[in-house]
Amino acid sequence: MLFVGTDLADFGDYLPYLTTEYSSFLLFFLCGLCGLLFLTGYLLNHRSFQGLAHLFDVSGKLVTDFVTIFALGVTLMNMAIMGMLLLVFIYLLGGQLSGPLLGAVLTVVGFSAFGNHWKNSLPILIGVVLATRLGFTTETSTFQLLLTAIFGTSLAPISGYYGPIAGIFVSNITYLHGGLNLYNNGFSSGFVAAAMVPLLDEINQIKRRMNQ
Repeated sequence: MLFVGTDLADFGDYLPYLTTEYSSFLLFFLCGLCGLLFLTGYLLNHRSFQGLAHLFDVSGKLVTDFVTIFALGVTLMNMAIMGMLLLVFIYLLGGQLSGPLLGAVLTVVGFSAFGNHWKNSLPILIGVVLATRLGFTTETSTFQLLLTAIFGTSLAPISGYYGPIAGIFVSNITYLHGGLNLYNNGFSSGFVAAAMVPLLDEINQIKRRMNQ
């Protein structure tokens, strides 16, 4: 398997045009949105967290409609948790909210009703950071790293189904298109999944034969 590090220099030319002037406002907006989602979900779930732990054990493999499986309340709480996780992730890495990062976070919050949760998404985030810190990719800015990692959570079902190590491994290849936008990263994730899933299935079959 080839680890592809994309040259993001061309995209870097647009970084001066990104503004973080409204970072504080966007932070309050997202915190308020996540708080409202969680509170609404908590009330709809009869003032309980029942079902959340079970949701976190779901792989996220299609088709995983959390509203259908767990009801709306649990789904809204999961969406809020994912939003807060990504906010913490952004600020832990020294990032600041901007328009593209806001769009990325809201995208993942939306998909947290259809397969994403912290347990299958966190290995993807860790994998992208490790790829950068260990020098597997070309030099990137914090903004490029964050955007790629957040959109890279489209690979979360692989992490949920095959385990966190597989998630960390495949997340390195999200740099194939650099996470420039949802279309490119979606194409990259589909390409990675198509290449990796048969390999991971074969590894699982070998393990089962060895344990027999």
